Parts: sequence; structure tokens; C-alpha cells
Amino acid sequence: MHKRRNHAKNRGISSLWNHWAISFGAINFIVFISPIVSKVWLPAVVLILELLFVGLLKNKDEKAPVCNLLPFLTTRILFFTAVIMVGINIYYMEFIDPQEYVIGLSNRKIPYISVLVVAPVTFVLSLWIYLRRSRLAFCFQCHIKYGLPAERGFLGRIFSHESIYQIRLMIMLSGAMTLFGWLYYWLFYCNVNLNTPDRFFFVWIPVILYVLSLIYLRLRYMSIYAFYRKNVVGEDNDRGDSTLIRYILLCDDNIFLKVPADELSDEKVDTPAKMYVPYREKVTMYDAEQNFRMLSGLHRKVEIKFLYENFNYYSDSNIFH
Repeated sequence: MHKRRNHAKNRGISSLWNHWAISFGAINFIVFISPIVSKVWLPAVVLILELLFVGLLKNKDEKAPVCNLLPFLTTRILFFTAVIMVGINIYYMEFIDPQEYVIGLSNRKIPYISVLVVAPVTFVLSLWIYLRRSRLAFCFQCHIKYGLPAERGFLGRIFSHESIYQIRLMIMLSGAMTLFGWLYYWLFYCNVNLNTPDRFFFVWIPVILYVLSLIYLRLRYMSIYAFYRKNVVGEDNDRGDSTLIRYILLCDDNIFLKVPADELSDEKVDTPAKMYVPYREKVTMYDAEQNFRMLSGLHRKVEIKFLYENFNYYSDSNIFH
């Protein structure tokens, strides 16, 4: 069981790097192919990528869930990028003054400089996700289905922390891509062709940032897994294979909650009634009542109802609510 769990946690930590590679990779793929794909067909390529990410989210493994916040963000980035590109195409086909082609303000032969679109979209949407991180319906549904990060043990806390860390990294890198790209566009770009300096700023700087981020995050997650093997595995083994039982305490219209003593603490408002028992696949109503009596010290009759169970291969225990 412990060997399977350790292997699952290795896969879970690796999934963070994999999601970064495919998510930020999709954004950079658009930048990389834009010089060779026509302006008309590039939005279609972006939409195809968006549909692939939607399929990834729909086909996720329910038993071994990972944090899909970054692919979720990427679907939004790709969708709005495609919409903006279609809008630009319509403008150039239907509404632009033909005189602009004559005097050289516009050039039909120049391919899309997609970094000028996708980088700002990525920056704005990443910032939006970061600011709304505690109120996202996507994350709320995940917490309902799989439990809060604290309930899912070490990996749950890693997912919670690293997903936000990756969003911050996305903000910084897309901000740098936006700054470099637009500054060069306004100060040095000539609307005649794409020369070598143009390709360096519009294509190769984003690709270089992507490759450096892959190396950095690979080293980071290797260090996190090494820390887990050295410092956390022993703690988990001390507890053994376990089941967490949580009781939501209700009286009329009131719910009994424990508020953290320290407002700066990472702890959240939660039920005070929870306990670990030796691992079991099911908890009977009789066991639930006996454990509650032990936990609360109450011997009067209380009404107990089963709500739901959280279980996944990455958690340190299964959880009965």
C-alpha cells in the first residue's frame, strides 16, 4: 500500500510539470507556428488546441485526480485568443481602408505576429484567475468532490500551493513576453517583412522562456519529491493506512464550526469533529455512532446520516463525511 501510494505521489507531482509543459507549450506552439500558418487558418488551429484541452478536462481520471487549474486556464486563453484573431481577420477583410495597403501601414504578406495577441490574453486571464483563486467555481467543485487540500494530505497541499505558483509564473512570463513583444513592435518593427531580429523578439524569446521554465520546474518538482521521500514518508507510515471520519454538526439551523485562533494561520474554518481510524473501505452507521460518542463524550441519542466519501490514490487516507 505504501509503495503504491509513494508511486502515486510521484505521478501526482510529475503531473504538475506535465500540465505546465502542455499548457504553456500550447501557448508557445501558437507563437512558433504563426510565421508559417496563414492568417486565415491560424484561428482554426488555436480552436483545435482549445478543444483538445476541453477533452483533457472531460477525460480526467476520477480515481487519481490531479490539479487541472492550469489546463482550465489554458482553455480560456486559447478560446479568447481565437476570438480576437477572428475579429482581426474580419476587420482586415471587410473594414480596413484599402489605402493602408497602398501607403504601407498594412501588409497582406506578413504572417500573424501571434505573440502580440496571445501574450496579453495570457497575462490578463492569468491575473484574473490569480485574483479569483479562492472564489473559482472550478476549484470549489474540486473541493466538494475530493475534499479540501488539508484533507487530502501532502499532495493535496502541494497541488493547492503549486497551482497558484504556476499561475504566478504564467503571469510573469506572459507579462515579459507582452512587454518585449510590444516594445519592439512600436520602436523597431518595420511592416515590410519578418527579418532575423523580428523573429528573435516575436518567436524565439517566448520559446527560450518556455524552455527555461521547463528546466526550472523540473528541478523544482524533483526537489519537492525528494523532500517528500525524506521527510514526509516516515510521518505517513507512522499513521499507517487510515480512514478519516468527519462529522458535520448541525442543530436546528446552526452548524458547529471551529475558527482558527490565529487569523494569519493557514488553517480554515472547519468542523471540530474528525478522527482517524484504521483503514476500512466502509464505515457502518453503528461504527459512526460509536466513534462520535468517543470523540464527543456524549452518550445521548443523536441522528447521524452518511453524506459522501472522498477517495483517491493520491490522498493519505479515504474520507467519510
